[in-house]
Amino acid sequence: MHAIEAVGARLVGEQSKLFLQAPVPLLCLDEPGCILAANHAAARLLGRSADRLRGRPLITFVSKSERRRLVSQLAHMSSGDSCEFELTMAMPHGTEVSVLVISTALQDAGDGLRHSQVALIDVSHRKHIERTLHQAKERLDHLAHHDALTGLPNRYLFEDRLAQALARCRRHGWLGALVFADIDRFKYYNDTYGHQVGDSILVEAATRLTMSVREQDTVCRFSGDEFLLILENVTSRADVDAILAKLHEEFTRPVYGLIDLPLGLSASFGATMFDKATRDPEVLLKQADLAMYNVKRTRRNAFAFYSAQVDATAARRRSLEADLQAALAGEQFSLVFQPQSRVESSAVSGCEALLRWNHPTFGFVAPSEFIEIAESAGRTAEISAWVLDRACRQARAWMDLGFQFTRMSVNVSPHDVSSEDLVELVRRALEISGLPPSMLEIEVTETSVMSHPDTAKRVLSSVAALGVSVALDDFGTGYSSLRCLNDYPFDRIKIDQSFVADLPGNTETRAIVGAMVSMASNLGIDIIAEGVETEAQRRYLHEVGVGAFQGFLFARPLNAEGFASFAGRSDPPSS
Repeated sequence: MHAIEAVGARLVGEQSKLFLQAPVPLLCLDEPGCILAANHAAARLLGRSADRLRGRPLITFVSKSERRRLVSQLAHMSSGDSCEFELTMAMPHGTEVSVLVISTALQDAGDGLRHSQVALIDVSHRKHIERTLHQAKERLDHLAHHDALTGLPNRYLFEDRLAQALARCRRHGWLGALVFADIDRFKYYNDTYGHQVGDSILVEAATRLTMSVREQDTVCRFSGDEFLLILENVTSRADVDAILAKLHEEFTRPVYGLIDLPLGLSASFGATMFDKATRDPEVLLKQADLAMYNVKRTRRNAFAFYSAQVDATAARRRSLEADLQAALAGEQFSLVFQPQSRVESSAVSGCEALLRWNHPTFGFVAPSEFIEIAESAGRTAEISAWVLDRACRQARAWMDLGFQFTRMSVNVSPHDVSSEDLVELVRRALEISGLPPSMLEIEVTETSVMSHPDTAKRVLSSVAALGVSVALDDFGTGYSSLRCLNDYPFDRIKIDQSFVADLPGNTETRAIVGAMVSMASNLGIDIIAEGVETEAQRRYLHEVGVGAFQGFLFARPLNAEGFASFAGRSDPPSS
């Protein structure tokens, strides 16, 4: 040790003060890598006194994971090369510090001793910044490709995953499937119980989807309440059927803990297969979307595969949606009128205005089809305005000719019932036509009322305040009829034709209809039956106290001229 100290002192020599006081940590190393001398800055950096450093191999102060690298660099130094490399130094209390090592070439100091001078530059702060930036970049990259709420891949990463799945499918000859999933009634839950509950539903849905598929499959959150699943390496459609059945089962279980009561959770699934010949991912996405939409439109809480029929249905739907405006402007829409009569007589007491669409390509389009399309396209207000205007004008024209009837009934869509605009539509139609408000009746379904009960109550009360009658259509098919009768301003209820069809022979139906009539009578509400087709049905309804009816027994829907003729007038003006 004394020899090393002497050598170190001799190496420092006349420059000892400059060496010791230099702000840069400096070491003198012999050829094997032992420390001959260390200045003050090096002692501070390494957390040891110069005496403790002197005479010890530098490798003893290096992190164990990097000692192999130092040995390799010392071999370069012994060959006479200058070196520059990074090391992690081990501190006395278990901490580490990153340094940049800059070594000069070996010099001969006499007595056969060769040495190099080494500068240690602390780069810990720089390394920390680099690590922080790298972590931030990874975080940003993750956020760019994953959904922040559920942690699932988002639609951008989905596109890459699907492209890779199709490439593997072509390479290995696999079969695969793309599944489009949509949470049923999500908007209702989100609007009714708040966004926090809505977010929890999405997280729960993501968990159930992920747990129901295989490890090699991909689950993505596409947008809103829509998810996409990529199922790879399946042997047949039966494999996909099994996975879809498992998914469907998972979504029959309610969710607990979000609200006071268990919350029903279901989803609609649409699937399409792909194979080694599949090239266009956009076509796959469209097919799965169409299959899912068909499920959601017809029955919900189910799954189905894409088919050519689904495509044809979607093409028809797109065409009808595009032609709605032309139908309104080009007189493709028309009204027919279903006569209504008092049960005890054959005189016309009123009528129900029914909308018809005679499409130039598809011919007659059922209201059940185009009204749903109009609701999805946000066009119901325009259609309702058209129907109200035409119906009120026609009723006023008949009234001016001396035609005696009680009321003109007009159906409004579920969307209209939940919109404050309905009141203004009714008011405008009455003002333009000059029809007395008492001669207009607005019909709403129980389901539409209960979808947005508070808004519907406010809107219908405002309609009733205009002097317009309000009728509850399809009575008995909803889920809270007593509440509807008690809480809303109904003047008349209509017994649904599904009940009338079973009369008078079905004992259970007779009991139900009897209870309906009794409730309405006790509340002072008039009652009318629809779908009456036989004399036996009419007689029974008369016996139990039903006041009015409509149906094929009395008359089929008629155009304006036919209705006037049926009612005993001829050639009235058609507005």
